[in-house]
Amino acid sequence: ERICRVGTCGGISSKVAVRDVVVASAAHTNSSVATIDVPGVSLSLTASFDMLRGAVDTARASGKRVHVGPVYTSDFFYSSRMDIVPALDKLGTLGVEMEAAGLFACALAAGKEAAAVLTVSDHLFDGSGDLTSEERESLFQDALEAAIGALKA
Repeated sequence: ERICRVGTCGGISSKVAVRDVVVASAAHTNSSVATIDVPGVSLSLTASFDMLRGAVDTARASGKRVHVGPVYTSDFFYSSRMDIVPALDKLGTLGVEMEAAGLFACALAAGKEAAAVLTVSDHLFDGSGDLTSEERESLFQDALEAAIGALKA
């Protein structure tokens, strides 16, 4: 009935920093997944509100730096379209990743609930990142705890 993606994203917004937790409220995408079910219409791909709130409340209660907002789901791990990043930033997009839009679309089509809890692993504008494997594991735990909060909500 519920699914939650736990993973990483690259930071887009100057409001997010490496190691922060991002709870995706929605996912913009370059994929056709938003247009498959209703031809000619781009669907709004959003997280379940209850799951979103559960993830945010759990992350904040544990003292984590958490941000809530849209992410950009790309079909490409390395994109030549870096020209779109400033526009996404201007629209309040927090980070870039590869799965949230598809997950939200599948949940919408099936009448289920979905959320995405992400750790900022690097930043597109300031070049920060290069986390050690130990840091990635520790930060994954932080996001996992928030995801459990989403699933329990």
